[in-house]
Amino acid sequence: MASVRLEQAAPTKRVRERSAEEVAARKVKKLQKCAAKAVAAESIASMKYAEQEEQKKKKKQVSTADVFGAVWNARMASKDKMPELLAKVQNLSHQLSDRMLRVAAQSYARRRRAKPWPLMSRSLQRAAALDSLHWELWAIANEGRIGEGRRGRLAKSAVVHPTVMAEAATAQALEIAGATDKLKRVLRCCKVFAQRMGLRKAWLAGRGQKMWRPGASALQRLLRARWCEACCLVGSQAVDADARKALLRWQFTGRDGAAR
Repeated sequence: MASVRLEQAAPTKRVRERSAEEVAARKVKKLQKCAAKAVAAESIASMKYAEQEEQKKKKKQVSTADVFGAVWNARMASKDKMPELLAKVQNLSHQLSDRMLRVAAQSYARRRRAKPWPLMSRSLQRAAALDSLHWELWAIANEGRIGEGRRGRLAKSAVVHPTVMAEAATAQALEIAGATDKLKRVLRCCKVFAQRMGLRKAWLAGRGQKMWRPGASALQRLLRARWCEACCLVGSQAVDADARKALLRWQFTGRDGAAR
C-alpha cells in the first residue's frame, strides 16, 4: 500500500516532443539574438574609436613651425642649456606626421648618436645635426618654391631660410670673447678669399661695422657664414688630422644642404 501511495504522490512529468519546424524556429531565434548582440558590441566599439579619434584631433598637432622654433632655440642656446633643448628637438621631430620629415627626424637622431668629433669641434657637430633638420623643415614649409627672389630677397615661409639662421649663428659666434680677432687674423692671411666672399676692407681694418658688401646670393651668404662661424669657434687652434676631417664634414654639410 505504501508503494502505491508514493507512486500516486509523484506523478511523472509529461514532455511534449517538438516538431522539426519548432526546433528550426528556435535555432533561428537564437542566431538572431547572437547577431543583435554582435551588432551592439560593434556599434559600441565604433563609438569608442570615434571618441578616441576626436580626442586625438583635439590635441595640438606638432607642426613644422613648432619644431623649427625648438631648432632655432637649440642653435642659439648656450652650452649649459644645449642638452635639454636638443632632447626637446628630438621629441618634437618624432611627432611630425609628414613621412619625409619623420625620415629627417630619424636622420637627426642618428647624427646625435654618431661618433663624436674632436673636442674643439664638438659644438660644430651639434650645429651640423640641427642644420640638417632645419633644411628639411624649410624644404617642406617652402613647398618646393625657389627660396631666393630678385636682388637676393629670400622667400618668406613659416620656417626661415637656412641663410638667415646661418648668419644669426655667425653673429652670435662673433660675440664670443676674442672670436672677432681670430676671424680677422685668418682673413688677413687669405685676402683673396676674403675679397671673393665679399668682405669689406674697412671692417677688416677695424674702421667699420658692416662686414659684407651687398649683392651676394643666398648660397654665398650661407657658405661664408658657416665658414666664419667655424673660424670663430676653432680658429687659431692647432689642429690634427681628425680635427681637419671634422672641419671638412662641417663644410660638406653646408655644401650638401645648399645643394637642396
